Amino acid sequence: MPLTELCEACGLCCNGTLYTHVVLTEDDVAALKVHPQVAIEVRDHQAAIAQGCAQHGRGGCGVYKERPAACARYYCSLAEAVKYDDLSLPEGLDIVAEARALVENAAEYAPPGPGKPLAVATWDEAPPGLPHEGRLAWERAKAYLVRHFLGPPPA
Repeated sequence: MPLTELCEACGLCCNGTLYTHVVLTEDDVAALKVHPQVAIEVRDHQAAIAQGCAQHGRGGCGVYKERPAACARYYCSLAEAVKYDDLSLPEGLDIVAEARALVENAAEYAPPGPGKPLAVATWDEAPPGLPHEGRLAWERAKAYLVRHFLGPPPA
């Protein structure tokens, strides 16, 4: 179960770091009705769950059995690399730890306000007004996340 350990240690796909939302199918919406605590919203005319997902926590997903189809299908490129033995689990866990450290460092420079400003999906560039060190921290974090989590899967 190395992927379970890796994913539970990571959670960057669920906590708002990599994505801003998960699009839901009609079946997802029906299945999630048994979890009234799940906040389903309409985004671009589609049902969705905003990320960071309130159901993500220590030990994984709080609605794992009814999780959205997009979540069930998703593997980041790091998980793919571990799955296909291109990386060992300890190497993958080291990458997760480094990613979390880079994201935390970049977050220190994030402008105040609502939302998850570190979602890579919204990063065309670092927010205006950051000091030089902040811009570098954001660029390092983004490059690392793209390289290890959003890059192409192993061949």
